[in-house]
Amino acid sequence: WSNTSLSSSKNDVISKINAITSNDYDIPGNTNGQGTNVQSGLARANKLLENSTAKNKVVILLTDGGPTLFDYEGKTYGTGNSDTDICVEYSETETERVCGLFGCYDQPKCVKEIKPSDAAKTEATNLKSANVAIYSVGFGVKESIYDSNDTKESKKNARDFLQSVATKTTAPYYL
Repeated sequence: WSNTSLSSSKNDVISKINAITSNDYDIPGNTNGQGTNVQSGLARANKLLENSTAKNKVVILLTDGGPTLFDYEGKTYGTGNSDTDICVEYSETETERVCGLFGCYDQPKCVKEIKPSDAAKTEATNLKSANVAIYSVGFGVKESIYDSNDTKESKKNARDFLQSVATKTTAPYYL
């Protein structure tokens, strides 16, 4: 997020975007440029706007990729390169058998999974319920917003994600 004044001048907006430094987007969960935490950015916007008395409240979501990280109960989750389900809660009593490269073992059973995109969409819904319009803008995103190592099922379409966030608030999206 960036706390800068608004302008209707195209050149002023471009200049302000180009002037953003890494210190300007100190979002919880930022893993040194690895991954995109859209949910955290939208949550921060919600917090900043919650006491606003403005007639029109607007969030402009600028992203260069799809959500690959999210925050849950004070901790950041996600792979940083895909939108796969991530376990955020485990059973204290049940276990499941897991087999991998180094053999098999029992681990606590996962009882709650969340996808980064679902966390972001939930936060967008929270903003909508507070009468905030969201405009989403993708920079340099192509049809697949995750790296080529992802499985076919986990690849998402950039347009679909950006549209789903904006559609929840009836505002447009841009690529």
